[in-house]
Amino acid sequence: MILHSLCATNNPQKPLKLIIWEPAEITNERLKPFYFKTNYLCENLTEAMQILAQIQHSSRELLQAA
Repeated sequence: MILHSLCATNNPQKPLKLIIWEPAEITNERLKPFYFKTNYLCENLTEAMQILAQIQHSSRELLQAA
């Protein structure tokens, strides 16, 4: 499972930022169950949703292989 957020940027060529968070192993020392993985600057919502779908698909494949 991954979490994501989408926000606006001040860049007219890439006005959207897709931020990806992945699960972390929870230990006594770690309080946050998710950690920042990466972000993508996107031209439109369609591009952001395509990137998100690819990441979710890759994430499922990794979980099935484990």
